[in-house]
Amino acid sequence: MPPEAPDVLLTVREDSAHLMVNDYPVPADSALEPIIYAPLPCHDVLVFELPLAWTGKTAARLLVLPARGETLSSAWTLWWERSSNSFSAVGESGLFGRRGQLNAGLSSTGLFYLEGGLDVTFTSPDDDLEDMPFDEGVGARRFLIFLGDGILLSWSPTLVSAGRYTLSVVRAQFGTVRRTHALGAECWCVQLEGRGQTMTLP
Repeated sequence: MPPEAPDVLLTVREDSAHLMVNDYPVPADSALEPIIYAPLPCHDVLVFELPLAWTGKTAARLLVLPARGETLSSAWTLWWERSSNSFSAVGESGLFGRRGQLNAGLSSTGLFYLEGGLDVTFTSPDDDLEDMPFDEGVGARRFLIFLGDGILLSWSPTLVSAGRYTLSVVRAQFGTVRRTHALGAECWCVQLEGRGQTMTLP
């Protein structure tokens, strides 16, 4: 189905029945209003060109990572419009990111390891983080942060207030380098559910 079309259209109507043991016909209920389940729009989408150290290939590869527009969303599909009103699914996943912004800038000459050094407020509806120790977030590479053209690994998020966290990070991962990032810079976080989960590359 094209992205503009509803996924499912349901119309509910009950059958006729008999009341208890008496042979008394019960008329069918009137048809209910159709229930339309349509795809929900994403809050925002990160498109990130992955470095050679990640892909191992010289050809450009893009990572597409949406943020939930509604916290109950459980999966997404990426559509390619091959021609007018002709769509093809080129990627899908149950993995979502969290879009936020920095509450303090970062210097390109700052330390590689920053304990509690990244202050982020999430602007997407899905704004909570799972507690993740160093060996999981960094050692198993389960907690990734995309900031500008850089990739960081993180651990031990600390809740400051609703939607705001301080994060311990290791900068310049996967062949990327440290950059200067201003106050308010866009930041994306993603936490993989387990060692076997990977990020879908359309």
